[in-house]
This record gives sequence, C-alpha cells and structure tokens, in this order.
Amino acid sequence: MPRIGLHFPSREIPSSRAALKTWVAIANEAGVDYVNMSDHILGVDPSKQAEGWDRKWMLPSTVLAAYNHEDRWHEPLVTMGFLAALGEMEFLTSVLVLTQRNTALVAKQAAQLDILCDGRLRLGVGVGWNAAEFASVGADFSSRGRRFREQIALMRRFWTEDVVSFEGEFHSVRGAGIAPRPVQQPIPVWIGGANVGKGVEPVTGLLRRIGEIGDGWCTNTGTQPDEKIRGAMQVIRTAARENGRDPAGIGLDARLSVRMLGRDGFAEHVSAWTALGATHINIDAAGLAATGSSEYAQTVRELVQVARQRSA
Repeated sequence: MPRIGLHFPSREIPSSRAALKTWVAIANEAGVDYVNMSDHILGVDPSKQAEGWDRKWMLPSTVLAAYNHEDRWHEPLVTMGFLAALGEMEFLTSVLVLTQRNTALVAKQAAQLDILCDGRLRLGVGVGWNAAEFASVGADFSSRGRRFREQIALMRRFWTEDVVSFEGEFHSVRGAGIAPRPVQQPIPVWIGGANVGKGVEPVTGLLRRIGEIGDGWCTNTGTQPDEKIRGAMQVIRTAARENGRDPAGIGLDARLSVRMLGRDGFAEHVSAWTALGATHINIDAAGLAATGSSEYAQTVRELVQVARQRSA
C-alpha cells in the first residue's frame, strides 16, 4: 500500500511559527505518513528580466503553478528541522533545486535533518528550470545537468565516509568530511522532473538518469496516470538494471492537486496511480480552504481517508 503524504502549502500558509505548528498538528491528526515541501531560493520579477527567456512560467500564480517574486517559499531544510520536533512523520523535499546550492552544505544540512527526524528523510532533488533564478544566485545554468550527477555522487560519499577525497569537473575535496553523519547512510535521493505529458521519448535521458542514480521518481503536479507512466517506469528500471541496480527498489511518488482534479478526480487518480505501482501518494490540498482553519483540517482528514481507501 502506498505511503500517504501531504504537501506543505508554502505560498498560502502565514509566515509565523504559530501557523507552522497549527499546520503540522493538522497533518499529525489526519495521520499522514509524510510531508513534502517545494523549493525556490528566490522569486524574480518577470518585468525586470532580460529578453529571451520563457516568461509564461512567471505569470502571477492564479492557479498556484507559476510563481514570481510575490510568492512565499519557506526554506525546506530549515522548516523541516522545526517540524521534525512536532511529529513522527517522514519528510520529502519535492524538490530541492540542488544545482543552485553548494554540495557540501546540502549534504551537511540533509544529514542534520535526517538526525532530527530519526532517519525519515527522502531528499528529493532537481536540476531546476528558471535561468533568471540561477543568474541571481550566481549558479551556472548551462552545466546544471552534469553538475547534478556529480553533486549526488559526492553527497553520498559525504554521508557514508568519514573522510572524502574527490576530484571531479566541478568539485575538489581533499581529505574532508561531515560530522555528524546521517542516520541513513546514504540518505535516499529521489529525482524530480521528466514531464511525460508529450510522451516518453522526449525525456528518455532524464528518465534514464533516475534509473542510473536515483532512489525514486517524484512526478510533476498534473502528471496523468496513464500508459506513458508504465513506459517511463520501464525506461527507469531498464537503466537501473543496466547499471547493476535493483529496479524494484526505485520508488514512484505521485503528487495530486485536488484543486486541479476535484474530489472525484482525486479519488480516481489515487486508484490509477496505485495500479501503476506508485509507492507514495502525495496530496496537494492547496487552494481548498484557509490553511489552519477547521475547514482545512476537515478537508485534509477526508482526503487522507479517501487516499487510504482507494489505495488499499
């Protein structure tokens, strides 16, 4: 049976300690298995960016999909460190834009969070897509794919070795390590992206990367549970097998926006994703009620109950 998660409503929740405590209490009371958080370091003002990039992704967030400088993004690793003290749930970053960050620092922060939550962290990571955000944090956009692979390899060594020496295209580590190391050695690394909406072939390279180096796939919001998913998982598992990995050990996390699907559509999608072998069902209840309200709490309880019934 899939694990049932709840997406953290970063752009809707008030920016206060009290609001965070109320939200995690609702998640605990509803009995979710894990919570997940999305990530952006910066939001940029579309009107002030250079020509030549895709501005349609940066329109005001009327459907809670696109984002700009007006949207709130609570920092995932810091926030989860706080939430870890308030419950026994698991945690997923879905996804952390790894290629905008210092690799050793992410390894250190993730290790600390894994300690605080007693080894219940899945580190979901992605390469990112917003060139304007990359430029604003001083990260190179064009090399992010190659850097991403190297970052994952280096983080795993930091998590499993006392002293690391590493020479790569982007990193040089000479006899250094992080302490304390995490409970999980290594922390599971799940990879996001690979939108199969237009078919499997255009994203075959991204899917193979999941099979080669990932512990699971975090699907995009709005991904449909159809035969393209079966084809995508076949690509992932084939790549895993070719690289000497166990294909059965690679998970599938499906994020379902109830606002987009409606209640009936949500229930149908839970059943469909379960039939496709999803190991995790991630409920996005954003936009349904005021975060922290009794209506929101009741809505979350009902959605978790439906998810458990339809995935049994």
